[in-house]
Amino acid sequence: MSTLILRSADAEGEAAPMSMPMGIMLTDDDQNPLIRVLTWLFLALFSLALGFRFLSTFYLKTNRLLRWENVLIIVAYLAAVGQTVTLLVPASEIFGQDLKDVSDDDLSAAKKAQYAGDLLFIVALATAKLSVCTSLFAFSPDRLHRRINTALIVVMLVWGSTSFLGTAFQCGSLGPWDKNPTCIDLRAFLTYVEIGNILTDAALLAMPITIIYPLKMPLETRAIIMTLFGTRIFAILTTIFQLAYLPQFLEHPFSTLTVPYYISTQATLFASISAACVAYFWPFFRSVRSGLVSANITTFSPSYALSRLPKIQQGSKQASVDVRGAFGDNSNYIKITTDTSVHSTTSTSQKERFVHTWDDPEESTGTRS
Repeated sequence: MSTLILRSADAEGEAAPMSMPMGIMLTDDDQNPLIRVLTWLFLALFSLALGFRFLSTFYLKTNRLLRWENVLIIVAYLAAVGQTVTLLVPASEIFGQDLKDVSDDDLSAAKKAQYAGDLLFIVALATAKLSVCTSLFAFSPDRLHRRINTALIVVMLVWGSTSFLGTAFQCGSLGPWDKNPTCIDLRAFLTYVEIGNILTDAALLAMPITIIYPLKMPLETRAIIMTLFGTRIFAILTTIFQLAYLPQFLEHPFSTLTVPYYISTQATLFASISAACVAYFWPFFRSVRSGLVSANITTFSPSYALSRLPKIQQGSKQASVDVRGAFGDNSNYIKITTDTSVHSTTSTSQKERFVHTWDDPEESTGTRS
């Protein structure tokens, strides 16, 4: 691609080059402006997604704004902003450039920025995934779902910690910017990181579907909610592109050939943060209420068979449920709500109240009043 120079006509009709060319200047030797523009764009988009998520939280008027899932997504956002900054600082200007005219000092500064960005990238991805896993606990009281979710959290922690430590100590006690460092096989290690990212995203894509699909609600409602959680597939696709361009990134570091790798990395970061927030958009689409998302009783009926309820323990934090009576199709289902009370109705004139807790699935007692 040749340099684009804008020209204007002088008084005699001859074209003269303008002193200040306008627009983004991309050349065969410098495509860094493209990386910067897309980095700013992705930063703005996932910032909007996070803001919309917290607007949804305020809309629901919840009294627990700093729940674990919210704390984790804030940490993920701060790490993502830090990673984005590493691509915007002056030291990163050589990303996507021809290195023939780059000094050793500039190259060392770029490697330091790349090193910091890689660490923050892993922190952002891991904490965003953990935020989703933590929020799924509020979606289902089913014991099997909770055990699978706990196992998934352990897998996330193992993947995140090994990826972070491997990146931090990839060259032992030396940094990648030092002279003649002895480093690990980066191709094998980064392949492990990105394949692990794909597999954990696939698990996070499947887990909400297994919870939502059996719920007794209209098919259209289930399809919409599963679609919102299904947006994580874009994080999988961008990671696949990142993996495909990994050889060019390793063989020609910081050169123009690495531009697709940098762009796919920022797209992966954007997709991961946004996928952790997009499920919270549902309260604005429908007036619903049930744990993680919002729905009213008539449009969102998260019902589970009573036989699938976990055991009950006395003295723990209480969660409220509405149990339908013996009449009608809802006789064998329990309805999860955000109420602080539990209502069981056998007719319009008779009501019974149950309070259940299921914090410890190993013991069971119940209180009936």
